[in-house]
Amino acid sequence: MPLALPQVWLDTAMLEEIPVIRWRELFDAIGWPPSLATLRESLTTPDLVQALATEPISDELSQAFEALEMLGSTSGRDALARALEDRHIAPEELPQELGAREFALCVYLRKRTDARLRDVFDRALTQVVEHGRRRPYHEFVGREAPPIPDLASMCVALEDATRAFSELHQLGGHVQARVLEDNNIVIFHITRSHHRRTPVAVLPGTASRSTIAYYPVHGDVLRYDASLGTLRISVRAPSMVEYYRRTLGQLLFGDESFFAGDAVCSLRPLQEHGRALLDQHNVVGIGRVRLVELSWERGDRGFVQIRADDCFAQVEELRLNLSEGTLLQAKLKLDVIGKSTRPTTVIVRAPSRVEVSHRPHESLVDEFLQSIGIVRGATAASPADLWSLYPWRHPIAVWRKLFGRDTDALITANVLRHVRLQAIESQDHPGAGRAIIPHDVGGAQVYGVSTMPEIPSRTLSMTDIDGFELDPELLRLELQSRLSLVGPAARWTSAQRMLDLGVASLGDTRLRLMYALRAPDDASEAALLQTAGGEPSALLIPSPTHAPLSRQAILDSPLPTRATAIRSGLMAAGIFNRVPAVHTAPTGTRLVVDRERGAIWVDGIAIDGLSRDSQPFRFVEHMAAATGPVEMQALVASLSGARDDDTTAARQAKSGAMRAIRSALTAAGRPDPGDIFPTGAVGTYRCILPAHVQ
Repeated sequence: MPLALPQVWLDTAMLEEIPVIRWRELFDAIGWPPSLATLRESLTTPDLVQALATEPISDELSQAFEALEMLGSTSGRDALARALEDRHIAPEELPQELGAREFALCVYLRKRTDARLRDVFDRALTQVVEHGRRRPYHEFVGREAPPIPDLASMCVALEDATRAFSELHQLGGHVQARVLEDNNIVIFHITRSHHRRTPVAVLPGTASRSTIAYYPVHGDVLRYDASLGTLRISVRAPSMVEYYRRTLGQLLFGDESFFAGDAVCSLRPLQEHGRALLDQHNVVGIGRVRLVELSWERGDRGFVQIRADDCFAQVEELRLNLSEGTLLQAKLKLDVIGKSTRPTTVIVRAPSRVEVSHRPHESLVDEFLQSIGIVRGATAASPADLWSLYPWRHPIAVWRKLFGRDTDALITANVLRHVRLQAIESQDHPGAGRAIIPHDVGGAQVYGVSTMPEIPSRTLSMTDIDGFELDPELLRLELQSRLSLVGPAARWTSAQRMLDLGVASLGDTRLRLMYALRAPDDASEAALLQTAGGEPSALLIPSPTHAPLSRQAILDSPLPTRATAIRSGLMAAGIFNRVPAVHTAPTGTRLVVDRERGAIWVDGIAIDGLSRDSQPFRFVEHMAAATGPVEMQALVASLSGARDDDTTAARQAKSGAMRAIRSALTAAGRPDPGDIFPTGAVGTYRCILPAHVQ
């Protein structure tokens, strides 16, 4: 079945490295593309580019291009030399004077009829697939998906802009741009010079060494999909990615940030769902999928790389929790159903880079990555929580998103203490991780060295590297104070995943509270029970991405109010109904009535002097249970058991209740609450405080 040509193979510079006579030799051997069949004697490289961009290609031509891309380089030439030596084939059997691209194509043609060279080709290809680097593509999402107006003039403008950029940055100034359109797909081909090189060389026929000055030619391919509004960039020099992203946005749509939308690649689905994500795809043509390499970042000082036949098994064996930190890069091996026995290797690097080892499978791989939400996924990233921020060294903006208006108070209390970050994220490349490493260069100057070729290194200010580190022990004391907990509590040590907050005294009941600083492990529940020593206990969970655990109380904030923490803890411990209602009332409740215990509280203050059977108590109970205004006659019937037009009983009950409430609040140093049961419409009372009756 004819294949569509992968974008990267439309590299004009790569095609020009092969003499036309060699292309004729290839097409004579495998068959000519239909549009080139009449051009056997007049074939040119532009003719070849046009045919490859507009016609399906055969399986054999696809294999030839794979040989050019993967073996037509210095590393590919070395791999072929090692394979020839391994199979005891003399180098002289092949024309050694050819360039790397032409040599790779020569080996491909010769191996069709020579079994020995077929073996050499397969061995060299296996080595390059495992250890070589393919040219990746970077994809960006636009704000909209508009068509491109006037392609011809846009192509000229792109050529002029790139030439100006090339001259400004001493890249030689040679630029040629072409544009092709197919339905909603627009492809720009940029052939340009790059940085000047002056290698030492020996010219043919001479014995002396001398330098040769030249500008290498690169072929860049830019693909805009107007149906999706996406821009895919494939370049030899990663430093050109940002230039093309900004320039295409400005030239095509008048906004250089047009293609600065959401990250195209996100490994969060893989981080959250693990192996199950790879097993649940339904893409026809793809079988087993394995994660064989991963790069995982934790804070500014932790970067972990794992290489294994099954990285998830390795993660489980090492007891790593991938929810802590961020998965930045993953290498997958896909068993693709077809002729080749070699799995297709895919490397995904957030936020935009994808590498595919077997180019003819690029579309199939793209379909797979979309189906599991890694590329252009619709699932929004989960907000950062305390667990995912471990080991808790971040810029102030990260802490403000977590703690909100409490952040400054935590800094004042030294719960968050000032530190200098050892790796930072580029503001222009969100989602790429902490790819910039600060280095002191003298004179109080700091230079940020990028670990990603797409992200430029730059001078950093002190603000760039300022951060704050969480002190778990001071956080424990802060929580203990906020929740008004008492009793002896153990200090935190670095080996512990939980904070011991102490005991909440709730009438005749005691509740031991622990706080899950990190995701609980297999030993957490036993540690909780041991700390509690037989008392009712609960583990406060400050993360929505929690692991199932008994006695867990899910919080809506890492700094909960006392009411929220106690209420959640009581439910988790299974003793919700064993404590006074004031401890179980919903957050924001100001008036609480406990029918069973015959008790009333206002703003947490117990109102003494109101016995359960008294009319003032029943008045407050009736008003607290009502959802709106209460008629006085209904109150009289409730208080005295008889309906009467005389409202004296209701008025006296209210008066007695208000005296008791004012007396209790005054004794507690609280201000006079005023009339909390004012007269409403004619003949009614209403309660103006949020109330709860249990």
